[in-house]
Amino acid sequence: MKKVYKEDIVINSSLGYGAYSDVLECTYNQKKFAYKRFLTPTEIIDKKFIYRMDKINELKEYLKYIPLYWVCDEFGVIGYLVEKADAKDLSSKSEKDILTKISILKDAKEKILLFHKLGLIHADIHSGNIIIDEEPHFIDYDNASYKSLNPCEYNYSNDAYQYIKKYGVNSGIDVFLFNLLTYGFINNVDSMEIPIKIYNQEFGFFDNKNGRKICKSLWLDDDVFNNEFLIDNIDSESLERNCKKMSKSKDNEKLYIICNKAF
Repeated sequence: MKKVYKEDIVINSSLGYGAYSDVLECTYNQKKFAYKRFLTPTEIIDKKFIYRMDKINELKEYLKYIPLYWVCDEFGVIGYLVEKADAKDLSSKSEKDILTKISILKDAKEKILLFHKLGLIHADIHSGNIIIDEEPHFIDYDNASYKSLNPCEYNYSNDAYQYIKKYGVNSGIDVFLFNLLTYGFINNVDSMEIPIKIYNQEFGFFDNKNGRKICKSLWLDDDVFNNEFLIDNIDSESLERNCKKMSKSKDNEKLYIICNKAF
């Protein structure tokens, strides 16, 4: 990626922050970007990180919100610039109707399949890393693997690390993380509650033979991980009951029509 110096960008506002970085809106070359600035760059950014992200940058023709420029100071790289998204993350859609939720996740699943076709593993899939404009897009590729290039193990989330410890770094990690997200998003369950819900055999909209099998695989107890997508295994009877319940109120005329067409 090309390098720009921090003196050449104008910081406009804060967009958010995390444990290791903050995200700022900035202007560079009269265009607005999201600037991910690492709080302790020497602990995160090394030659391997730069090389891996440079290779991921080659996918910008296929994927939005790929890092575009390194930001440097007199000591080295301290962050990067990404196209600024005028969109909210997946959690903003948590109150949407079930059919809208399913549609969003099915579109997101296609993006994951594209990742894998390109040789990319995102490895950090959660609601904060999926943003929605006309369609869902993934952001934050810091933990992504590209071909044989992998991040350091300590960078992974706990869920990702538990998967990798048992099955290694492979495309199944994205399916695993996406299935966890799917269970919680569709069933309106907080991520911390998912393991106990599944242990208690509370499968919600996935209470069919294959759905139950995929949910149970999220415990990571099997010798081989079930690499199927949970979003493709909605229980039709549960969905029908939900849609009919919603359609009775007619509060949303469009939803009323969609639900009645579905069944």
